[in-house]
Amino acid sequence: MNKKTLIKTGTISVAATVMLAAVVTFITSKPNGLLAQVNCIGMPYGTDGCPLKEEGDAEDVQIVTPPNCGDGVLNADEECDAGRYNGMSRCSKICTVIYCGDSIVSPHVGEECEPETQEVYAIDQTTGELTVEIQYVQKTCGTVCDVPECNAQGDCSGGCVYSFLSECIGDESVTLVAPVSVLSQGEEEEEEEDEDEEEQHATPPPSVVANPVCGNGLVEKDEDCDDGNRNNYDECPNDCETSVCGDGVREGVEQCDDGNHINTDDCPINCQLPYCGNGIREGREECDDGNQNNFDSCPTDCIKTVCGDSEREGTEECDDGNRVDDDGCTNSCKLVRCGDSIIQQGEECDDGNKVDSDACSNTCRRATCGDEIIQDGEECDDGNAINTDQCTNSCKKSICGDGIVQKGEECDDENRDGFDACPNNCLLPKCGNGVKEGQEECDDGNRNDYDDCPSDCQLTVCGDGIREGKEQCDDGNLVDDDSCPNYCRLPVCGNGRLEGQEECDDGNTKNGDGCDRKCEYESVCGNGVQEDEEECDGEDDCNDKCHMKMAVSSTDEAIISSVGNASYVELGVIAAAGTLFLALLLIFRKNIVSLIISLFGKKGKTGGKPLSLDDIPLDELEMPWHSWNK
Repeated sequence: MNKKTLIKTGTISVAATVMLAAVVTFITSKPNGLLAQVNCIGMPYGTDGCPLKEEGDAEDVQIVTPPNCGDGVLNADEECDAGRYNGMSRCSKICTVIYCGDSIVSPHVGEECEPETQEVYAIDQTTGELTVEIQYVQKTCGTVCDVPECNAQGDCSGGCVYSFLSECIGDESVTLVAPVSVLSQGEEEEEEEDEDEEEQHATPPPSVVANPVCGNGLVEKDEDCDDGNRNNYDECPNDCETSVCGDGVREGVEQCDDGNHINTDDCPINCQLPYCGNGIREGREECDDGNQNNFDSCPTDCIKTVCGDSEREGTEECDDGNRVDDDGCTNSCKLVRCGDSIIQQGEECDDGNKVDSDACSNTCRRATCGDEIIQDGEECDDGNAINTDQCTNSCKKSICGDGIVQKGEECDDENRDGFDACPNNCLLPKCGNGVKEGQEECDDGNRNDYDDCPSDCQLTVCGDGIREGKEQCDDGNLVDDDSCPNYCRLPVCGNGRLEGQEECDDGNTKNGDGCDRKCEYESVCGNGVQEDEEECDGEDDCNDKCHMKMAVSSTDEAIISSVGNASYVELGVIAAAGTLFLALLLIFRKNIVSLIISLFGKKGKTGGKPLSLDDIPLDELEMPWHSWNK
């Protein structure tokens, strides 16, 4: 920096402002630190409930004069060096930049005063931590010291001159002005209340001087005022006429005068420069909420935020300067979050609501069974893969009949048929409990295998080869005339039913009626049917014993009569014997004759050859009656 530049410049470099900044950053270690940060932003340092600096944070900075200060050469340890002009320019005798706001009144550069400052809480834009910034204290009444105006590049100008505002009434109104980035850590200037009081000029009494002299302290003819000084920018300008806002001449307490009555240009209609933060929207301000919070609806430059200008301010959560809606910062300058109705990277869905039971959960995941959220259509959701607990893997409450064998169930066939292998209580049937269930055909509550319900709870089946229930037999076949009929009851002789191996059953167990007590046939003489050993039955030549009657000769009669009173049985025997003899005699009559002739030597048809049984024809021996008609 050369001497001319240093002397003529009305601005302060950014490097100098950063080097001289008096900003203290600290982290709250008290409970509820985050809440304190939010509530303390913009509040004066030391406000109740706000954190305080740790010891050593606010140590005084010892300013040492660089060894080469004054040689006119700017060295690394110097902010400036104007050589022999140090102390007479904007470079001090210790090679530091002189500027409005350095807490030192420097009249040689046009400073009348130094504005008051105060520490306030703010957020460090780099670290995001709570910090303390030094801000100007701007009074809204009485005599005030104007603050410098700084642009976005950190170049500041003006300020450090008195402005005379309206008289303060009651408590003095104070406003904190934008953060100061160019303050040193020197001692704050003490207010000189006496001087302030002297600057509060009272209107002198009317003057009767014939030739008024502006500046003599007397209000004389044609003068509107006369404050006795040559300051053109106090309440009484150097022409002793009240300033007129809008006449195009800046004078008096006017901060500007552009000669128009447009309130939205650089100079409002009150001829006071717009002051962002006074709560009055004026000049080119787009808003003014009366505070110095850069992250509310109105930033500290009183210009509404523009999303996409790469500058985060106002209520913006971010500003990446692009129009990509699904990166980390949306097109509305909001940080991406589940529920912003934009499907960001890593999200499966985003329906923009806080309903956790619809198709898209509040974690922006598609609703699925097993996500531990009971969605519409789900009865439960336990978030595990265990299918046999109270909530199945299909998010249905476990019940008997869902096809899944749960704890306490012995079976589950997924139907409501109570008479299949798995009843409706999902417990296997227990034969003998007295309850007919499952595929049981009966259940009489006992284990007796030979009553109406066998021990397997299945009704007896005659012919299965297993004797059970009330079966008296079961031979495993369907043959009805063996020892076990087809209804598996032993035959009962005398019941009138022909069954089993019975030959007959006449409904009684008497013998002699054709069917004896064993249900076997017996012959009955006189029934007209020849049976068993009967020779006849009912014929004329058949006697009452069903035997053939025999012809009785006189000799037989004589024999019969000779026996006299012989018993009927004996006579019968004799009669039978006689009958047999006669029959043999008739059958073999010819052979007997031939045999006699042979025995006694008489010749017959054989020519006298002796006869034997071999000579008798076989048919005559077997069926001698064949020869009766010969």
